[in-house]
Amino acid sequence: MIVRISTTAAVALWSVVWSNVVRAQVAPEITVVEEGYNVVAKIPCIGCPFVYQDTSKGENKGWASRHDQNSLLLNISLPYDSAYISINNAPLYSGRQNLPLIHSNQVLSDLSASSLSDIISTGQLDASTQLPTSGGVSFGVSYRISLQDIKLSTSTFTATSPKSSSTPSPPPLKAKLLHLDIFEIHSALTTPPTAYPLDRKEQKILELVLLQTPLLSALSPSPAYILHSAKLIPRPHAIKIPASQQTMHYLSWDAYGRKGTPTHFLSRVAVGFANWISSGFLAILLFVLGVVVLFVGIALVCTFGWGFWRGEYESAQVGKRRRGATLGGGGNGAASNGAGGGWRPRSGTAGRTDLERGRRGTVGASAAAAAGRFLSAEELGLGGRGRVVGVGKTD
Repeated sequence: MIVRISTTAAVALWSVVWSNVVRAQVAPEITVVEEGYNVVAKIPCIGCPFVYQDTSKGENKGWASRHDQNSLLLNISLPYDSAYISINNAPLYSGRQNLPLIHSNQVLSDLSASSLSDIISTGQLDASTQLPTSGGVSFGVSYRISLQDIKLSTSTFTATSPKSSSTPSPPPLKAKLLHLDIFEIHSALTTPPTAYPLDRKEQKILELVLLQTPLLSALSPSPAYILHSAKLIPRPHAIKIPASQQTMHYLSWDAYGRKGTPTHFLSRVAVGFANWISSGFLAILLFVLGVVVLFVGIALVCTFGWGFWRGEYESAQVGKRRRGATLGGGGNGAASNGAGGGWRPRSGTAGRTDLERGRRGTVGASAAAAAGRFLSAEELGLGGRGRVVGVGKTD
């Protein structure tokens, strides 16, 4: 009985010790969440201050910093259609011209695997500037990123076996190589704000290899990729910069876009205007009254200011009907020149009557036949010696 109790106690003690050992295991640099589609990287932040908030006494104290070895967590996921690659819920290479803002959770470097599992399961990896995890803070990061095409040999995935020289080698597999280099971190929670450059020689960067998958059906997206490998490598100090490298400076951007650009100004004004309208009934009433006043102003301008833009042709038509009735009062032909009071040109007005009505006597028979109607363009050109009334064209 004593032996049985001792054995049971030993097993229980061993279980407790083993569970503590498992819980004490430090999380690796790369943790696979879903094979080929989701990994978590723990990048050591060499020399970075650890920002924390002491809440052990139940007081809401301010944020402070201390010197502890710490790391930055990056949640890298790839959708099944490979439309983009997501890092901490920020879509990269999604078709946008500008790079997105990335925030990364800061944790102690000796973070255990079980604590990392809790962080993953509770969704704390989708970081924002207001989300602390494991006593740390979420930093905004300035980063460089590049994406290059590479080719992988099939021998990387298959075991080597003797082959005859006549057997053709399979074609290399298409893949993409992604490098993410975080060179500065920022936080506005401390006073003054924290900004620390990651310029140490031993600082590591993230390297991802995205392997292109074969097309299995007509409905499959093409091209599609999987996360073949993820690892941390030493920062290269090569002079040559890849042509595909892009840089995101965190302080040059905010929620409205790149600071100092017209797009940033318009976005900020639009968001502020929308917030002002939704602030209350008075704002909505002022907005409606402003729209009414604007409509009335446009209507008044269109009604009374339209004549300001009249051209020479429109000005020439004013009073034509009245002048035509006065000058062409009665008779026609020779009878109109008698004492009966027909049409007689006034002094100095001969030959300056309306050409469009065909009433210029020097044109001849064609003008007499066309009297009382508008002339065509050819007739106007012949009678007016190259002048077209109302258009302003002259030889």
